Amino acid sequence: MGVPPPALRALHGARVQLPVHRRLDGSDGFQLLRSPAGIAFQLLTLAFALYHSVTWFNLTPKALPVPFIAAAHYALWAALSAGLAYLAS
Repeated sequence: MGVPPPALRALHGARVQLPVHRRLDGSDGFQLLRSPAGIAFQLLTLAFALYHSVTWFNLTPKALPVPFIAAAHYALWAALSAGLAYLAS
């Protein structure tokens, strides 16, 4: 199971688009995401995204026979995550 099921990807797409649609209507689109069920769903989609990223990065050396390619991917991932965390704070 290297890729999340299509239903979960569709739900994640709805999670991203619903606040934008509700915001255009004039209501608080992020209220649903602040509920306990919304937070649990976001954590579930984060877990699937992390799992998919790790399995993808571990698969890369099999496609590209360069010894340091997986380490470079993980380093870039860490750098981008640190940069986004800095921007978010």
